[in-house]
Amino acid sequence: MKINSLIDRDVTSVSVLEEIYEVGEWLKVQHYMAVVDEDMKTIGIITRKDILLNPSHGEVIDCDIKKPKASPDHTIDEVYKLMASSETDFLPVYEHNQFVGVISLKSLTEHLLSVMTQTQQSFQRAIQDIRNPVNNLTGLCTVLHHSVLEPENEAITELCMLFCKSATDILDNFDQSTNGYAN
Repeated sequence: MKINSLIDRDVTSVSVLEEIYEVGEWLKVQHYMAVVDEDMKTIGIITRKDILLNPSHGEVIDCDIKKPKASPDHTIDEVYKLMASSETDFLPVYEHNQFVGVISLKSLTEHLLSVMTQTQQSFQRAIQDIRNPVNNLTGLCTVLHHSVLEPENEAITELCMLFCKSATDILDNFDQSTNGYAN
């Protein structure tokens, strides 16, 4: 999945000439800010981590505001790997060399958790949809087994009941494994 819908496009800006101390105070409230030059062009982002790694005096330009750029066309996996390799939880997003916003590890994680929950619910519905006919077939095999008089047919019904039990066990195991994702 592309990150386009996960981008924070409402980003506060700060001048590259702003004092680090002031920006540090602002970053106590928000996680990142876009850094703009004197032409009001975004040239990077500054995060709480950048402030912590720099002395409390000087200007924003003294911080490491250059981070790898993401694109709205990047996938979640690509952005995650880019964040991991650059050891940052936030990346600026550019489209056609224009700053469009910031993507965060938190937004990626929240999206993936939502997808995982939806997938788990779909699996749970599918398991129940399959379990009902298997249980019905097990009941029919049991009735048939008790009414069969010929030994060869009795062996067939026992085999059918064994297959139904095996299918039920598979559904139970799958049900338990998908429930584990919610915990």
